[in-house]
Amino acid sequence: MDHENDLENWFKSQQEILAIDVKEIALADGQDWVITQEDGRPHHIGHKTGKYHRGVLLKAWDNVRQAWIERFLLAPIPPEGVEKFYGVTLIARYNDRYLVQAKAEPGNPTPGHVQLTSTIQASYTNIMAQLSGSIPFTWMYKNERCIQLISSQDGAQLYLKNNKVSFLELAEEPKEIPENFAWATAAEIKSFAQRGLVSEHIMQCLGVCFLADK
Repeated sequence: MDHENDLENWFKSQQEILAIDVKEIALADGQDWVITQEDGRPHHIGHKTGKYHRGVLLKAWDNVRQAWIERFLLAPIPPEGVEKFYGVTLIARYNDRYLVQAKAEPGNPTPGHVQLTSTIQASYTNIMAQLSGSIPFTWMYKNERCIQLISSQDGAQLYLKNNKVSFLELAEEPKEIPENFAWATAAEIKSFAQRGLVSEHIMQCLGVCFLADK
């Protein structure tokens, strides 16, 4: 069996293993997310711990419409000690193949909400507190040869969110790779992307890979 079919079969198995159920609920039924008050008035939607992100209402000037427009955006809260950056994405390459992972996120519009994403796709909160367990390969973005650029994330939906977007050319292949990780060529990633199965994080990291040669 060729490598492309190996990757397809691996991804199908990961879709079954990692699939999650997601359903929309009424705000009134939420347990962890609450409307927070400031000066005695409802101000924003936030997690009861005060972490992660807030849902904020903004007034923004629209140059085309020449009017003030109200917008509802998510405002991530960077953890203490990591400056203004919310998270890190990184793709690693070895022998012209990229280390990718299958990962489920509730907002993914894919079967089981599973997509192909970058070697690392994590908030610094998750990395530091291991809320979803240990994050593999975090040593990579600390490598002195790791190329890191700063990318703001969807300013129409997210408020003041900056991520470190990174690329690392590996000198040797990692010995232990979790089952939800695999090696993929650029052509294979393109094939997955043509079917809507690739996250924006891979696209951003490949951009850093391209710019690394400039």
